[in-house]
Amino acid sequence: MQRRSFRTLLNWSRRIATTLVLATLSGTAMCLAVGATVYITLARDADEQRLRQALDVSAELELLVDLHLAANTDLLKSVSTAAFESRAWLVSRAVTAARAYNHLDTLLADSSAASVKLAELRRLSGLWPKTLQDAAQSVALTSHSTTVDSACLLRVNESLKSIMDILAALRSDERDLVAGMQEKAQSQILKQRIALVMGLATGMLLAFAISSRHRTMLAKSAARIVAAEAQKRFSQYFDQHPVAMLIFDVQSSRILTANPAAQRQYKAEQLNAMTIEQLRPAEEVEAFRRDFDRYVREGNGSGTGGIRRHCRVDGKVIFVDVSFHLLPFGGHDACFITAHEEAKAQLHMRSRALEAARRRRPRSAGKPACPASRRYSSRCATTARSRRSFR
Repeated sequence: MQRRSFRTLLNWSRRIATTLVLATLSGTAMCLAVGATVYITLARDADEQRLRQALDVSAELELLVDLHLAANTDLLKSVSTAAFESRAWLVSRAVTAARAYNHLDTLLADSSAASVKLAELRRLSGLWPKTLQDAAQSVALTSHSTTVDSACLLRVNESLKSIMDILAALRSDERDLVAGMQEKAQSQILKQRIALVMGLATGMLLAFAISSRHRTMLAKSAARIVAAEAQKRFSQYFDQHPVAMLIFDVQSSRILTANPAAQRQYKAEQLNAMTIEQLRPAEEVEAFRRDFDRYVREGNGSGTGGIRRHCRVDGKVIFVDVSFHLLPFGGHDACFITAHEEAKAQLHMRSRALEAARRRRPRSAGKPACPASRRYSSRCATTARSRRSFR
C-alpha cells in the first residue's frame, strides 16, 4: 500500500513538473515574442524618426544651396546693369536662410561635428551679404570704360566657395547617414524575419509538445481505464468462479491471493499466509518443486499438470486436476493455477476407462481408430502418467 502511494505521488510529481516546464516554456516564449514585438516597433519608430530628421536636414541644406546660388546669379546680373545697390541678398532670402539655420541647429544638436560646421556656415553666410554689397558698389562706381575690379568678385567667389564646401560636407554626411540607415533597416528586416521564423518554430514545437503530452495523457488515461476494467473483470471472474484458483510467487512460493472457492476447498480462511508447498503432501514437495522448475526453464507459459494430490489444512488428501499459467502479478513473477477437485467416483471411472483402453489396444492393432477414440485414449494416458508421477 505504501509502495502504491509512493508511486502515485511520484507520478503526480512528474506530471506537475512536466506541466510546469511546459508552462514556463510557453510563458517564456510569449514574453520573448511580446518583447521582440515591442522592441521591433520602438526600433522602427526610432529609425523612422531619424530618417525623417535626416531628410529634413537634406532639404534645409538644399534650400541654403539654392539661396546662395540664386544670390550669386543675381549679383552677376547686376554687373551688367551697374546698379549702385545689390539686390542679390534680399530680405526674403535672409529670412528664409535664418529659418533654415535655426531648424538645422535643432536637427543637428546631437552631432557636435555637424554643429561646428553649421556654426562656421552661419558665420560665412552672415558675411555674405556684406561681400555682395561691396562688390555691387565697386561695379557701380566703375565707369564703362574702366575694367571691373576683379578682387571684389574674387572675394565673392571665395566666400561662395567656402559656403558651398561646408554645405557639400554636410550633405555628404547626411547622405552617408541615410545610407547607413538603409543598411541598418535591411539588417533589421533580416533579423525580424529570422526572429519570426524562430518564433514560429518555437511556437510549433511548443504546440507539438503540448499536443503530444495531451495525446500521451489521453493514451495513459485510456490504458488506465482499460486496465482498471480488465482488473475489475478479472476480480469478478476470480472471486466468483466456482473452481479453486490461487496465485503464488514463483521464487518464494508464497501464495499471493486465492479466491473464496479455494478457501472452501482447502478449508482455510487465510491462504495468503501459506506457501504452495503446504498444500502438497510432504513426500511430494521435492518432486513438485523439481517439476515446476523444469516447466519454468522450458518456457512453458501455461499448461496442465494433470491429476495431483493436495492437502487440506486439516490434513486430508484430495485429488485435484491442475492447470497453470505464468504471469506477472503485483510486481512478482507469479503462477496462476486452477485446482478442480476430483471425486473418488470420477477417479475410479477414469482408471477403469484407462484399463479398458489398454486391453482394447492389442485387438485393434492395425485398424485405424476414430478421432474420438484417439482423443479419449490420449487423455486417459495423460491422466495415468500424472497419477504415476505425482502419486
